[in-house]
Amino acid sequence: MKRVKPKLPTSLSELDLPSVLEEDHYISNGIIREWKMDKYWEEKLQFDQIVFQDLSLEDIHFDQVEFIDCRFERCDFSNAHFGNVLFHRVEFVECKLLGASLTHASWNHTLLDRCIADYANMSFNKVTASQWTRTSFREVDFFECEWKSLELEVCTLDGVNLSGTNLNGVNLSTSTYESLTVSIELLKGCIVTEQQALGFAKTLGIVIEEN
Repeated sequence: MKRVKPKLPTSLSELDLPSVLEEDHYISNGIIREWKMDKYWEEKLQFDQIVFQDLSLEDIHFDQVEFIDCRFERCDFSNAHFGNVLFHRVEFVECKLLGASLTHASWNHTLLDRCIADYANMSFNKVTASQWTRTSFREVDFFECEWKSLELEVCTLDGVNLSGTNLNGVNLSTSTYESLTVSIELLKGCIVTEQQALGFAKTLGIVIEEN
């Protein structure tokens, strides 16, 4: 399944978010360069065809939010909390998600490019037709995720927890790690290098004798 890019207009005007939210919690067709909002947002929000640029959203708390046909450029979501967030045709470019809580998130047709997501909690995520490239996922928790047509390219996966996540069809061969945690019974069909395969063999207790 091939990733579908965000459907964004060629021309977008800058939005004053506080003014827009006074009228509606559906925000569409614009560029947001300043947030100027409370850190905690409990009401449902939907962003449609929005480009977010150079925003600092550290420690922000969303309970119900959907992003459809959006792009984040150089945004900082460090230690942010997203409850049951939906990302549909969304791109993150050079963004920070350090320590972010993204449990039960849905990622459909998403791109993460040159991002830093170290120490994030991405357990119970559902990922479909997505491409995550040149992104650091050190110590990320991917516990019991559902990955379908996810491309991992040149990512850093050191210390990642993949327990309970089916890795059938997932290509780890271009990514690097010193160690990671997997469910051995869910490794079948995972694509790895010879060196990575030796590492998995050792976790099974197989003694490899070098010639």
